[in-house]
Amino acid sequence: MKKLICTLSAVLCCFCSSHLVFADNAFLYPVNRDSSIWKEFSSHLDMIEACDVSVEKLNDLTTEELLQYVLEYPLLVDMFLFDSLEDGILALREHCGSLAELLEREDVSTILFDFYEQNIVVSYANYNEADPCDLKDYALEGILSYLYFKGELKNPEKDKFLSFMEPEISVCLSDSLSLPKTKGCIYKQMSNEQVDLTKKEALDVVYTPVGTPVSIRRTNYDDADHESLAREAEKEMLRTYPNASKIASATYQYNCHAYAWYQSLTNILVWMENPWSYMHDGSYAAVSYSQGEKIYYDANGASYKGDHSGNITSSSAVISKWGIGPLMRHAHTYCPYYTGAEILTYYKRVHY
Repeated sequence: MKKLICTLSAVLCCFCSSHLVFADNAFLYPVNRDSSIWKEFSSHLDMIEACDVSVEKLNDLTTEELLQYVLEYPLLVDMFLFDSLEDGILALREHCGSLAELLEREDVSTILFDFYEQNIVVSYANYNEADPCDLKDYALEGILSYLYFKGELKNPEKDKFLSFMEPEISVCLSDSLSLPKTKGCIYKQMSNEQVDLTKKEALDVVYTPVGTPVSIRRTNYDDADHESLAREAEKEMLRTYPNASKIASATYQYNCHAYAWYQSLTNILVWMENPWSYMHDGSYAAVSYSQGEKIYYDANGASYKGDHSGNITSSSAVISKWGIGPLMRHAHTYCPYYTGAEILTYYKRVHY
């Protein structure tokens, strides 16, 4: 089997129609999204367990092979479905063994950057604004950006990566200039997250039914590059979670907490960082699932901010906003925020 892996990984990838395309990925995971069994999974935990690859096997892979495993991971879209890209990467690392192992490799900077430079970066002479990116392109830039902002991207790759990310496309254009097809979209977003800006406007407040003020922000990710990322995430989400249904399209304009606790009553699009007051000031009371109107997923001490909120609509359905992705109808265990380790709490409004 290892010989087969090495043979296939020798032709690791080619660049086709402006996307990262691997020679063959059917052998990588026990199941994938095209497997007949994929639609039979009833929870996110089922998917995680079905995609598991043993630690022993991952340890035997080269770093190049590990990168292939990461980019072909059936649940790769989960990276983009949390309130920040860093949290998305940390969440993915928890259940994607190939990403966890990749981030531990000494040569990760060199391997990832070389692959990025060869497949994502193009000369300005060949640059095309309309050239689309797929989720693997964004994911690769996301992992490199994560390493950069954590101080783990080493030179000379660090300086080269920064040279691609920082220059504005409109400045000093020449045929010798190199640009990423992603236009540095992921890097820019993670850069904003580092200084806690996330391109949000001035802080405002809304009030719980009891009258407790809750901080909100209005997001401003309305540029074409981020819209393209949201559309790509939506496409991959719907393929990855076939038993969930889309209610509204992907957007950066609001998050799950705002939808569940505020927006579903007002239709005002905002971003809410923390819905804690709604649950603890007497506005809502904790009840059983069958009595609940709201569901809250507590990440329970995870290394990432993975809390999530939704509206319970029936004994088998929840409506919630999935990161930058769409508003979705789904079973309460059939979403990226359920791994079996969370504490789930259900709430009913008691103050009007």
